[in-house]
Amino acid sequence: MKRVSMMRSRDPLLHIETPLGIINIRVGLHDSQGRRVESIEVIPNNYCDEPAVRRRGFCNTRLVELKTVRGGQ
Repeated sequence: MKRVSMMRSRDPLLHIETPLGIINIRVGLHDSQGRRVESIEVIPNNYCDEPAVRRRGFCNTRLVELKTVRGGQ
């Protein structure tokens, strides 16, 4: 792994660089209905003079909180 850093901005960003690509994880987001959301973005490295990297699957995945679990009821 090359680098992992937590960026300080309006929405916290975990930035991870690997030999094959970049992964950005944004936490503390909310959707239009007020539900908590976390976003995971995968960006393959495709620099000149390096082997091509292909991403399999979606480039952006979101985790969305659907409902609150109430204990003891």
